[in-house]
Amino acid sequence: MGTKLGNVTMTDDKLIISYSKNVTQQRPSNFIGVDRNLDNVTACDSQGKYVVHDLSKIQKIITSYSTVKSRFRRNDSRIRQKIFQKYGRL
Repeated sequence: MGTKLGNVTMTDDKLIISYSKNVTQQRPSNFIGVDRNLDNVTACDSQGKYVVHDLSKIQKIITSYSTVKSRFRRNDSRIRQKIFQKYGRL
């Protein structure tokens, strides 16, 4: 199979076995690139097709949550959950 045993380390709570394996190098025929910004995610492949996912609504919800959470003083999980659900429906 082409596997070669490396180091074996044994401690009180674990056994670590390292090995290496020879594999044939492959050349990919297509590629994909992903760009993540605050307001969108763009994916593009090597054939020129691309998809843009708009995340501006999600970013608005995150900003609202942060603002509400920073001003929230009561430590009651039921009230906090009800308020956060309200802001999640923007």
